[in-house]
Amino acid sequence: MRAFSRTAFNRIEVKPWEIHYNFRCHLNSVHYAKKLKHNRVAMVMYDNWDYISIHFINVYKDKKWDDYFVDNTVGEWSSSYDYYFVRWIMKDNFDNIWRTFTDFRRQLNKFLPIWLRLTTIFDDEKYF
Repeated sequence: MRAFSRTAFNRIEVKPWEIHYNFRCHLNSVHYAKKLKHNRVAMVMYDNWDYISIHFINVYKDKKWDDYFVDNTVGEWSSSYDYYFVRWIMKDNFDNIWRTFTDFRRQLNKFLPIWLRLTTIFDDEKYF
């Protein structure tokens, strides 16, 4: 998965911001986007050198109106991670962020070895 992320997506710089460290980055990023009246959040993959993860971050504008990315979940830890931009999630999809997250997990699951795929349970599936 690490090799896939590095080759399929562009690396981006991300600034640290708030820290919640609650494994709900998709909800954190949408919260801040709604609160600040932003029109989009970014879906990224991040590599913390232990694992690769789907992650959601915010995009802010500086005084020159240039975009910059901020992580409102892991705070200062973000400076030690590598981030790879996947795609924009626009305002009209904010309320479906759980579905967006799960759908991308399903897509990535296809790239995993079969033994690992069998251990993956999605939010909308029943446990055995």
